[in-house]
Amino acid sequence: MFCLSSLEPRRTLIDHKFVSKMLVGKVDIDTSKFFKLDTNNKTRTQTKFVWPKCKTRLRRHFFTNRALTTINK
Repeated sequence: MFCLSSLEPRRTLIDHKFVSKMLVGKVDIDTSKFFKLDTNNKTRTQTKFVWPKCKTRLRRHFFTNRALTTINK
């Protein structure tokens, strides 16, 4: 009817855009509270995201877990 994609692809697209804005500095948020960049890896990618492991079920579906698990794959 409105030609919208489902919620999951829209959410991942918006999450990836928000992470890229955080890295560039367009959003005034301290990224060290959410994740850190690991440059000491021996894979083909130059940077990899590292974030603290979640301890609660609520935190498992938080922005950082949702966005960074799809980016790191």
